[in-house]
Amino acid sequence: MAWPDDDLRDARSSTAVAVVVLDPERLLTTGVLDDIGDVRLVQSSWDLWQVFERDVRERSTVRERIVLHVVASNLRTASDLPIAIAQAAHVGTIRWPFAPTWLEVWRALGDEQAARLVAWLLESQRGGASDVISYLFGVLLPQPDVGAEFEAVVRLRTAHSLPEPLWQEVRPLLHGHLAQAVAKEPPDAGTLQAEWSGWMENGANSSAAAVFGSAPGAVLALLNRGLLQPARRSARDVPDWTAPGAIDTPAEEAIETQLAQRPNALPATLEAWVKIAEWWGEVRATMASSAPLPPELVERCWTEWSAIDRKFVPWIQANHGDLMARSQSRPATVDKIAPFLARRMRAGIKRVLLVVMDGMAFAQWSIVRHACRLSVLDGGGTVAMLPTLTSFSRQAIFAGTAPIGFADTVMTTSHERDRWRAFWTGEGLAPHEVRYENIAGAIASQVPSFGRERAFGLAVLAIDAMMHGAELLGDAQLAASIHAWSVHGFMRTLVQEATSAGFEVWVTADHGNLESIPAGKVSEGLLVEHAGRRARSYSSPSARDAARAEGIAWDPPGLPENAPSFLFASGRRGWISRSAQVIHGSLSIDEVIVPFVRVGP
Repeated sequence: MAWPDDDLRDARSSTAVAVVVLDPERLLTTGVLDDIGDVRLVQSSWDLWQVFERDVRERSTVRERIVLHVVASNLRTASDLPIAIAQAAHVGTIRWPFAPTWLEVWRALGDEQAARLVAWLLESQRGGASDVISYLFGVLLPQPDVGAEFEAVVRLRTAHSLPEPLWQEVRPLLHGHLAQAVAKEPPDAGTLQAEWSGWMENGANSSAAAVFGSAPGAVLALLNRGLLQPARRSARDVPDWTAPGAIDTPAEEAIETQLAQRPNALPATLEAWVKIAEWWGEVRATMASSAPLPPELVERCWTEWSAIDRKFVPWIQANHGDLMARSQSRPATVDKIAPFLARRMRAGIKRVLLVVMDGMAFAQWSIVRHACRLSVLDGGGTVAMLPTLTSFSRQAIFAGTAPIGFADTVMTTSHERDRWRAFWTGEGLAPHEVRYENIAGAIASQVPSFGRERAFGLAVLAIDAMMHGAELLGDAQLAASIHAWSVHGFMRTLVQEATSAGFEVWVTADHGNLESIPAGKVSEGLLVEHAGRRARSYSSPSARDAARAEGIAWDPPGLPENAPSFLFASGRRGWISRSAQVIHGSLSIDEVIVPFVRVGP
């Protein structure tokens, strides 16, 4: 048995001019029917008549079989169809062949993991949630002690972003109250914080000492995501690795601790690189917020970064195309964010707000999250479009497709509203349920009011504006500006009001940025089409080869045929003449891997 292929076998072998596939539960994913014929999505009885009359009955010749993919909930069997359609077409129905318990889990997973779940169900339907979690995510539950249980649940929350239907299966397996707090929806940050503060104050006498003390990686992951906030440390017997979670820890001590906790990038997977990006973002944020620091410490930090950059850049060049083709429970690249949110709506989420912070790297997200006191309920990172320029990557977010899908507007952002609306109306939302805004987002009074919209895409330009103005002191200047912006309340007010209005709030960025050092300006006249400071574009590969600028010559995947040829700055260099500028466009981990997180107040 192979599902859904068994249900589609007769449709594939039919010689009928038209095929009707009844899918009232919306079980089929995009592209599954493409090999049968020319697919039309039908969402109501009225749509069915219109499409049948226009594309089947009124055609004088049929060059390709028409497939009517019917997702209307009232059209469940052939007897529900008009007689004329039922007689003229082959009619098939898609049904969920497994226990109903697993349907909502399957819906919430990405295509890749959903297919793996189906494979597991086909092999054995006797297992339970623990077997599925082990098979899909490599995490074992239940665990023999509360420390290991806590670490396993934090891993599911921070590294794998378990869908809510699976959390419902996980919670009955847990015994420790800290693991239970992490597993709640949303996570019980109050309990976690109270226990963290108690350990920092009372050390070994704290009720949570054994759990926290045995799971430093899990604790640091919660701190990085805002589910734990720093607390005042007065106990003398808590370990040194707690420094990032201690108030009033000297910056040099905090950075030393952060450097010692660098995650392992091997094996070189996206998940491993996201952890590195999060870790480096915290280090860079601490450096920027604590400047000036001893020069030798700063040099050590950037030496660590250089070692990362030498491995990351060739990795992203070799893997970006594969990442764009991946479909999993979380979007690997930013063009998959809108489809991911659409899956969450199909799984029962009523309203979604996507906040795209233009130009925000993990280093700035760390500052925003702390200053705005936001909790990260679910999240990690995703990969920007390449080049890491706004017209390519931000437009891909709102279009829900790679740049090859918007070839006619790839060099402008003026069509984002139309792209966002087209994506969501294609998912079945009415036009009045879709909204896009592009705002500066300077102060709390600029938070938009909410109406009847269900899918709200909001581009916030404040950080990008501050980044391009940080041309004197670089990261230190940008960090100070972002902290001042945060305390003026726009971001916290936005999250509070959106959450109160029933939105699930997700935050991401179109690209990050890097504090770059000058390689000198390059004047190439008409030879260069776009003289960016970290990415330069040319009319052809031959024009790029003749360039006087030094860099990485590479054409990223997913670009349209009419896209220019790109030259990327290497290392920390930028085609600038002044030092300490924060810029973007190239291939560093700071520019490429960006936050993608669900937040709450």
